[in-house]
Amino acid sequence: MLIYGGAGNGKSSITVAVGGMLPGEVLIPYSVVVHGQIIKVYDPRTHRKISDDILEERRQAAARFSPTGRERRQDPRWAIAKRPMVSAGGELALQDLELRYSATSKFYIAPLQWKANSGVLIIDDFGRQMIQPQELLNRWIVPMEQGTDHLSLHTGDTVELPFDLLLIFSSNIPPGKLGDEAFFRRIRHKVEVPNPTPDEYIEILKRICADKGVTFSERGAQYLLNMYQENPQRMPKACHPRDLVSLLLDITRFYGKEPALDPEWLDLACTSYFVELEKAA
Repeated sequence: MLIYGGAGNGKSSITVAVGGMLPGEVLIPYSVVVHGQIIKVYDPRTHRKISDDILEERRQAAARFSPTGRERRQDPRWAIAKRPMVSAGGELALQDLELRYSATSKFYIAPLQWKANSGVLIIDDFGRQMIQPQELLNRWIVPMEQGTDHLSLHTGDTVELPFDLLLIFSSNIPPGKLGDEAFFRRIRHKVEVPNPTPDEYIEILKRICADKGVTFSERGAQYLLNMYQENPQRMPKACHPRDLVSLLLDITRFYGKEPALDPEWLDLACTSYFVELEKAA
């Protein structure tokens, strides 16, 4: 999936929400041994392991309903976890997609796509990595097409593993600058996230005000919309209501006033928030 559009319209929030929608649990091996080499797969920073208390309750419940009354034991080589959601941004490099060997510990660490198997791998800010987009796309064209990935050990042996995950690219760069037709035909879903319409902007503002405890007013909402018309360089973004209301709360708290969508407070919030970007000479 490719999610693209202007910055500040919720692409990252959408990718995280998609990952949170995936149901079920998976088995994650703590480590695997390939040709005598140990590869560490389980990562507590990435994999959300089911707590021991919940697993114990499940085992006891299964024993009560078992015809033999015996309790089923868990294989200790595997961790039961939620479907993984791995995210990488501008810091992503090609070496992050290969096995990393620790000469001190004498084992390998699995790359991002292995840790994300059976879950979601998010490439955020695609096109702003230290490597060229084409390099990253070329690395994944074959796994995306065949559903398998190949990794190399320092001994020369090759590891073949499933490439079974939802790969999401998120970018505010136009798709035409990211790849060619050969790549995009392998991405079945392309979703554009445009700037919000006036009605959508007001609906977002209403929800933010309700969440922050600020009284919503049509007068204040219309004042904000007129602000965009008076300054064409400012395009309405989905993140603006959240950011401006948060600033308004800071300002009214500083002055010891009740927060409200009044032009006085909105002007101060906008002055603090928006920066006029001058063109370089």
